[in-house]
Amino acid sequence: MIRERVVFDCNVFLQALLSSRGPAFGCIELARAGDVAVFVSPYVLQELRRTPQHPDLKRFSRLTAESVELFIVDLMPKMHMISNVPEVFAGCRDAKDNHYISLAIATDSNFVVSRDNDLRDLMNPTGSEAREFLRHYPRIRILEPGAFLREVALSRTIDAPTPELPGREPDRGREIER
Repeated sequence: MIRERVVFDCNVFLQALLSSRGPAFGCIELARAGDVAVFVSPYVLQELRRTPQHPDLKRFSRLTAESVELFIVDLMPKMHMISNVPEVFAGCRDAKDNHYISLAIATDSNFVVSRDNDLRDLMNPTGSEAREFLRHYPRIRILEPGAFLREVALSRTIDAPTPELPGREPDRGREIER
């Protein structure tokens, strides 16, 4: 089975770190199981490492520099580090999000998983930036974590072999008489 190639936005890592419930944690579990190929860069990890200092996140007492570092160390064997990401994309409303798209392009990933509306709006063809993105990068889909989990489950269903019925010969195709 071909594993999905995926880039997780920092917020997916953060949500999984803060709660073992929910779709973001499910995404991380797919990575831990080796069911998806996750690509990260130093930029992504630095963004995650900065989260304990964010004023809006101070209320999460378990979000510390140490907890983030342990989380990263635990996941690194299951992730693919891309050190030099060419910054080829510049079409996001929030310029900081361009890196995630550039990382997906550089790694030939077919998914970017994020809850960030600035990224997800690139999938809405009513916007001119989105139309340009979809025209140039039709293979990249930007999904929120729950939709990504459904997509992976669906691809597993499609890729699964059809079970044989007991007492019935497998269909080998009809031979054509000449």
